[in-house]
Amino acid sequence: RGPKWVKIDTGLGVMPTFVPEEISCGNRYAGWYDGEMPTEVGQTVRTGQYCFVTSASAKCSSPRPAQVKKCQGGFYVYHLLPTANGNYGYCADSDVCDVASEEWGKKEKSTDCDSALIPLL
Repeated sequence: RGPKWVKIDTGLGVMPTFVPEEISCGNRYAGWYDGEMPTEVGQTVRTGQYCFVTSASAKCSSPRPAQVKKCQGGFYVYHLLPTANGNYGYCADSDVCDVASEEWGKKEKSTDCDSALIPLL
């Protein structure tokens, strides 16, 4: 199961760009985005990373390369990679999480913002 493009379809519609608390977002190891957000429609930023909080002192464990694209309508899509196991999950807004790794890859999606994207609820 490989990476997929995901639209966060809840709350503010973005992944947190700040370090969440330990054991938050419904997961033991909460994932967040560390990087700049794209500012232009169609722009993809590839310089950030996804981090996971694994302890009070480990705010960016298991960093993974990140891609974020700004789409027409002002929403963002995130190119997410499968997590190591069910203890890891990506946060959406400040306290809602993506499905764990056992749910990963049920449908593959393209990078096109107009494609039907799996919402991150």
